This record gives sequence, structure tokens and C-alpha cells, in this order.
Amino acid sequence: MPYPPRGSPPGSCDSGPHHVSSTPGSPPGSCDSGPHHVSSTPGSRPGLCTPTALSCLVSRKPDPMDWSGPGRLGDMGPHRAYQMYAHIVWRTWNKVGCVDSAAVADIRSALVSASEKTGVRVLRHAELADHVHVLVSFLPDHRISDFVRLVKSVASFRAGRRVPGAIKWARGYYVATYHRKDLFGVAKYVTDQYQRHPDRIPRSNRST
Repeated sequence: MPYPPRGSPPGSCDSGPHHVSSTPGSPPGSCDSGPHHVSSTPGSRPGLCTPTALSCLVSRKPDPMDWSGPGRLGDMGPHRAYQMYAHIVWRTWNKVGCVDSAAVADIRSALVSASEKTGVRVLRHAELADHVHVLVSFLPDHRISDFVRLVKSVASFRAGRRVPGAIKWARGYYVATYHRKDLFGVAKYVTDQYQRHPDRIPRSNRST
């Protein structure tokens, strides 16, 4: 599976206060007004890349180009400032396409839980049948490994309550860090996953 090149071209941009939409049928990461959160709509697709879709998961700041907050240059204390972004990918066990639309909802719910627990902020996300992409911002004292472990374990647990063994993840994960100037290009790469892998779009819930 190819990963985004550093310095890839920026994605499309837009302005205004936005959040990751939970409107039924809307794409995750699509823009809307209100508080930030990860869409849990089953079967929705990765959304468009916009500046404020890259704002933090829970920030309510109205300025679409306000980059203050944890993980950004504006997060400053005595002699410190942060710009730390990472693209994370992990796969299902043996690359089995076990992630269906119901499991997508479990993964998105787990992203919210893990973000709240660890402080790692979800900027973009895309769930496919056999792997998951997440773009995050984080602080030096945040552990990406803790965030990934929580997402994987919580998603598996919640999916398993519905169908035992519904999701089984492979061990480990891929992670690459990026400079802020490359952020929109990486975000567009994550957003475009359904176009890049139409054969891996999660199918409708198997129980329906």
C-alpha cells in the first residue's frame, strides 16, 4: 500500500467554522458548524480537506486559520512551542477485509474515546475494509502507541459485543511524522482513500 510522499500537493481549502460532521450520510471530516467530533455515521466516506477540518477534535475556536491549541505552534509555555503531526496506519489480521459499515462506527467511536483519554487529537480519518488511516496532532509527552492501542482494543471490544471476533487487528502499526507545511497534502491523501481503493470500501452491515 503506498504512503503519501513528503511535500505532496496541498488539498482543497475552504473557510469558516467547521467540524467533523455527524449528519446522516455526510462524509467524515466534511464541514459544518458546531463542536468538533468524529462522525459515527456507518458507511459514510472520507470527506473533503479544509483548513478547519484540520483543527483539533474538540476545539471550539471560530477562526478557521487559528492553529493554537495542543500540538500546534500556538501551544506555548515557558521556552516551548509545538508543531507535531503524524499519519498512522494499521491493518486487520492477515489483511482480512472484516471491517464493515457497523465496524466503521465502532472504530470512529473508539477514536473519540482514545482521543479523550490520551490527548492525541484526530484531524482526519479513513476506515477501509482491511486497514485504517488516521492523521493526528500530539504533544511531546503524548504516546502514539497508547493512542493506537486504545483505538484498536476499544474498537475490537465494541464490535465483538455485536458479533464475537468481528474485528481482529494485526500487531503493530505504521507511523510517519510531518511538518505543518505538508499537512494539507497528507490530509488529502487520507481523504481520498475511497477513491484510491474503491474495492476496499467497507460493505453494508453483514447482519442487514
